[in-house]
Amino acid sequence: MFSIGLLLETRKGRALPGTPLRLRLRKECAQRGPDPECDKRCANGGWCNHEKICQCPEGYMGQYCKTALCYPQCMNGGSCTSPGVCSCPIGFQGRHCEGGNISTISRQYIWFLK
Repeated sequence: MFSIGLLLETRKGRALPGTPLRLRLRKECAQRGPDPECDKRCANGGWCNHEKICQCPEGYMGQYCKTALCYPQCMNGGSCTSPGVCSCPIGFQGRHCEGGNISTISRQYIWFLK
């Protein structure tokens, strides 16, 4: 703990009423830096903020940063496995699973006609 005083004077060198001000200060260390226990819960490079909430890197979301984001969304039952990457079900292809596989579509179409 330490103290400081502040004396305010007029242009003529007289002390202003209420001065000198005396302040007593105490140094306190605030917790800075990562919280290792909280950071362990955050996936995909996420980190904890001062409120112990995961902050997700770009491309991820969710309470623990475990949900990847794909935009536009994966189509035809595809799932977003990492940011911007869709895993397509059998019979579909393309960056967002927007295209069908010709041979699979043909087989499905032929079966439908029978």
